[in-house]
Amino acid sequence: MNKKTAMSERTKQDLKNAFLELYANKGRLNITVSELTKKAGCNRSTFYNYYDDLNGMLDEIENSVIEQVQINLQNVFSGGIPNDMSVTFPFILSVFEEYGNTLYILFGENGDEAFRQRLRKIVKNFFREIFKNRVSAEKLEYILTFITSAGLGLIEHWYETDKQYSTEDFLKLSHELITSGLFGTILETEQKILI
Repeated sequence: MNKKTAMSERTKQDLKNAFLELYANKGRLNITVSELTKKAGCNRSTFYNYYDDLNGMLDEIENSVIEQVQINLQNVFSGGIPNDMSVTFPFILSVFEEYGNTLYILFGENGDEAFRQRLRKIVKNFFREIFKNRVSAEKLEYILTFITSAGLGLIEHWYETDKQYSTEDFLKLSHELITSGLFGTILETEQKILI
């Protein structure tokens, strides 16, 4: 990467960072290009070198998150459902390490419900392909609704509670719930307390 390209990428990232900070506090509709460029330390023409408008910037941010989620799902489930679900942990952790702050903002109180629905649909469609020959079509829709609602609900709750658990602990709990189920996780926790 040459020096000019590196500066260009850094400027673009500065714009995204400033946008996400404003978005977290104000929501998309209350941000102006002038406010954004001032916060990012550049001028309006610089913004328009990269984006047509603020919605285009938000789309790019959301698309990069969704693309990474899709890549990680492919990596984990490329050979079907793994016998040992612990292999999913590093892939999911990598999404949270790279996009954790962005997810926090996109799932926050000023986040876009359309993004959450889009992500839910993508995850549902992915798992529909994985599970389609294992259960009836009717039952599959319930399973997919459970997976996406529970999984994204956990993420939303974690962010709403200011990430009480570390990323690793949160992912371990999520993994326990997926592999052991609700009651298995409760019983396992009770047994640890009694020991």
